[in-house]
Amino acid sequence: MVVPWCSQVEVLSHPSLGCFVTHCGWNSTLESLVTGVPVVAFPQWTDQGTSAKLIEDVWGTGVRVSGNEEGIVERDEIVRCLDLVMGDDEKGMEVKKNVEKWKGLAREVAMKGGSMDMNLKAFVDDVAQVIASKFPFFPFQISFFFFQSLNSNSNVNSVGLMVRMFIVSISSSHISCVIVRILFLNLSIC
Repeated sequence: MVVPWCSQVEVLSHPSLGCFVTHCGWNSTLESLVTGVPVVAFPQWTDQGTSAKLIEDVWGTGVRVSGNEEGIVERDEIVRCLDLVMGDDEKGMEVKKNVEKWKGLAREVAMKGGSMDMNLKAFVDDVAQVIASKFPFFPFQISFFFFQSLNSNSNVNSVGLMVRMFIVSISSSHISCVIVRILFLNLSIC
């Protein structure tokens, strides 16, 4: 079946999935952690090498492909990596154990009262205070607005762990829109 788009989180959450070959973008990296899927890391540029390093050396949830002397990743290398993360040998079992550990930790911090929940609330409250101090006539309580929408999906599931918010950041000279991506412990302002 070929489709124009599908939810990567839903695909990663499917029980028949054995591993995830990824370029190691930050969202893909965190989605693999949250859903508990072993990874074959295939970074291309910028932060992807750092993500691959975390996957292989820090979290132990996958392996990174290696290119030949010309920098090309050949088929045998991809097969080697797939065999490592999906195998029943020592390395495969270690990866599976680490995947389950990090999946549990990710779900724990995303639960109501977990560190993500508390940090997100504190962040939104801080933004609300800044907006209220600059624009006391702002038509609604921003933190109430955001938490109504956040708490409507209080069940922790693979999709519920992904929280994306658009916040209007107000400065003295202009209004700018800042995209804030928050996924358990990650906060990045683009």
